[in-house]
Amino acid sequence: MSDIRLFRFDGEGVTEIEGQSVAVEKSLQTTIEKHCDAFFGVRFLASEYSTGKSHSGRIDTLGIDRDGCPVIFEYKRTINEAVISQALSYLDWLDDHREAFQLLVLERLGRAASTGIRWSSPRLLCVAGDFTRHDQHAIRRINCRIELIRYRCYGDGHILFQWINAPTAGGEGFSGSTQPRERRQREKGTGDLDDVRQQFWSTLLQRARTKTRLHSSISAGQRSYLPTSSGRRGFTYQYSIRQHEGSVFVWIDRGKDATQENKRLFDLLEKSKSDIEGSFGGALYWERGDGMQACCISKVLSIGGYRDRDKWPEIQDAMIDAMIRLERALKPHIAKLDL
Repeated sequence: MSDIRLFRFDGEGVTEIEGQSVAVEKSLQTTIEKHCDAFFGVRFLASEYSTGKSHSGRIDTLGIDRDGCPVIFEYKRTINEAVISQALSYLDWLDDHREAFQLLVLERLGRAASTGIRWSSPRLLCVAGDFTRHDQHAIRRINCRIELIRYRCYGDGHILFQWINAPTAGGEGFSGSTQPRERRQREKGTGDLDDVRQQFWSTLLQRARTKTRLHSSISAGQRSYLPTSSGRRGFTYQYSIRQHEGSVFVWIDRGKDATQENKRLFDLLEKSKSDIEGSFGGALYWERGDGMQACCISKVLSIGGYRDRDKWPEIQDAMIDAMIRLERALKPHIAKLDL
């Protein structure tokens, strides 16, 4: 990294601070995982994550960035280590195990984060003391979001990260992640993701107002979910939309330090599961959420999502119908709960 030099200066002179590019040790990985959001805008999910028997490996660090993109970190411990090919194999694992990744996000970050995952834009972050010229040429031929990040330690408690193949802070298009803004916003065939979701919600709400008063006071937003109050604190009815599927659900969360209360209310509702599902007209997915604060009762509709624009009317009508049936099935049981 001779292209970057750091100096300490005072009134008498200038002294260069020598950087060290030692092999990536567990301590550096631990530091990155502890401060993942500050360093890279990535929320930490798991360390040394097993990919199972078929892929036979462990992902060094797994996370999700502020835009909802899955992030895989791999640390290159020696100059000749084939970290890029290894990282690509883990990208293949991600494609095959979306449910496992989504469950991990649900357990760590909650329902909202798990329903807003941008599967079309996963990121591979390769961290090393240095890279070969072959590494840098190879990624130009690979149609994936691979970021080569060199690091260098300076003195006591200082670390520098240099993106080899992405804009630096302050450069054009930099907005908190390592990719140009226009690239982060681009969704194949859909334009800007936020605008597409807002258009979807806007037309859904228009169609819903002729059938139900639920969500009638809600404006179309840009997130992957659209909530409204049930009339009882801690219970919200929500729509959710993804690339090729939608869902409706009731979210149970009474607020700060209410984990046990949420579980108690969920358990009371689950005792009436057969009556509730009979009134709804089909099976529901009951997520107690052990290990997290909130609980959820949902119905997934796999007929299409925001990418399937030609099917929007059909998708929206199905979601509205499911929401009406979900509220009708749950409302009398929620009303009887001792809150």
